[in-house]
Amino acid sequence: MTERTLTRLRAECGQGMVEFALVLPVLITILLGIISLASAYSHQLTLSDAVKASARAASVCRFASSNPNYKDYSQTFNDITQRGSLTGASVTTFACPTQGGSGYTIAGTFTQPITIFGLSITTITLSSTTQGVVE
Repeated sequence: MTERTLTRLRAECGQGMVEFALVLPVLITILLGIISLASAYSHQLTLSDAVKASARAASVCRFASSNPNYKDYSQTFNDITQRGSLTGASVTTFACPTQGGSGYTIAGTFTQPITIFGLSITTITLSSTTQGVVE
């Protein structure tokens, strides 16, 4: 190699490290944003599951007095959301009809903060709704 080529290689020796140091914070911020959105998606799935399980419990609510193991639909919702770390999730309430064939709607909501580096960027209100008929 000539002396000119060696001088050029020495001058560019730390260039890759400097470029990496400039790009790394951006990449980490994007990665943490993806993780935060994945957490919100996971909470949406848990909320949807809780609403569906509550609807199943609500569809047999008029038989609750004859079944000692019956869980109220709101208790079912709370059990699932607590297991999924959704503290503060809420569910709509309705009075159980005494006759079958009545329709109902159950809706659950949860406010999910989106945080990056411990800073709250925004909040997303997650919601799930299902309808059913009392047996």
